[in-house]
Amino acid sequence: MPSRLDQVSRALFARLSEREDSEIEGLNDAYRGALEQTIERVVGDLPRDADGRLEPDPVALARLRREFDRFGDAQGASLLLEQHVERVSAALTRQVDVLSDGWQRLGEDPLESDQLALSTLVKANYLDGFTELGRYHHNALRDAVMRQALGRATERDLRAELQRITGKAASEVDRQHHDAVIGYSRAVISESAEQRGYEHFQYIGPDDSANRPFCDRHVDKIYTREEIDALDNGQIANVFLTGGGYRCRHHWRPVRPEWFSEEERDVLLKVQGASLFEDPEGPWNDVEIASIEDAVQELIPYTERARRIAELIESGDITLSLLDTASYEAVVEDWRDNIIEAGSTVEDFKSFSGFAASSGDIFVNIDKPGVILTIVHEGTHAMDWLAEADPTLAVEPRSFEELEIRAYTAEYEYKGARGWPQRFTSRIQLIRTVRELARVAYSQQDDQ
Repeated sequence: MPSRLDQVSRALFARLSEREDSEIEGLNDAYRGALEQTIERVVGDLPRDADGRLEPDPVALARLRREFDRFGDAQGASLLLEQHVERVSAALTRQVDVLSDGWQRLGEDPLESDQLALSTLVKANYLDGFTELGRYHHNALRDAVMRQALGRATERDLRAELQRITGKAASEVDRQHHDAVIGYSRAVISESAEQRGYEHFQYIGPDDSANRPFCDRHVDKIYTREEIDALDNGQIANVFLTGGGYRCRHHWRPVRPEWFSEEERDVLLKVQGASLFEDPEGPWNDVEIASIEDAVQELIPYTERARRIAELIESGDITLSLLDTASYEAVVEDWRDNIIEAGSTVEDFKSFSGFAASSGDIFVNIDKPGVILTIVHEGTHAMDWLAEADPTLAVEPRSFEELEIRAYTAEYEYKGARGWPQRFTSRIQLIRTVRELARVAYSQQDDQ
């Protein structure tokens, strides 16, 4: 990617993040202030006895309820909190101005609010959420005051209880402010990028120890919108709007593939197919694998690694399961806990052509292209898993990087033995690309 374009766009997203943080901080302060102002308006007029305890006077309690209702509608939503929804709306509108300026700095047309139809719906959904949260907090304060008055609590006890509720409410609304401001920004980015013909997005933001496993796995990677929609962060739906989950610090940057060199695309683009590095079309798709016997016959004649995989399948040390898409996805669901524990996602595994389980079993989706290459690749992984019981089956080291290098090298050698076209010009290029993939995608994985 041209360095100047990369620097300018990253600087614009950094500025966007700073503005988002500033808006969130301001909204948090305003919401807490609205809650505290609501408290002061009602507590001061409550009747007390000679000892300073609240009097459970029916007339006073009726007045108290009217006092709350006076600030809201029949559903009890405080006027102060409804005014806060207007503050949130204004904050989201200001984000459009920041994003419009960013597009212009990148040489694109400015944003026009009346063309952001989908983003407007997203904004309305967030504002509805704040209205409901405001009603909930308003009623929680009202009910607490009523309980304390009926229990003849002291003003000190009443204020302590109200401060507890206020603190909890402020924490809840902080997360909602964060998700609304950043989620709306992402919605505007998505819609405006589509209007400008962008089909790919790069997941950019911090690359540090505070990242979740999801963000570690995807930071700086490039995906189509369809691929993004298939991702699962394990917390909340719609990854384009929610990123890695609650309080995520990352954004989806619109990019064009032609901005990147071929080597960068090898590392950053997520390619579906038999391999992360394979073209989906090739002579390997002409090899029909309808049974275990077919697989064994296609493995034995070509390379020592492929022959060894075939022997282990025949002996039962490796169990090969050839599955249609529905059956394969069901197996992935069965392994869900192991997949998430390893820092990956279930949706990623469903998109793969196959995987080798820690038991040495291989599960292959026969509806995907390149079934025989998947068997070679995952068979190599299965041998590495079995090496924990029999060290003669594989060699050290056993880092993720080396495991993937061995698996892709096995594919490379198998294709060479069959005279098939190669994705890499040399083994050195293969190793360099896989090492970069491991650095980006598996930086938080310990050696196995």
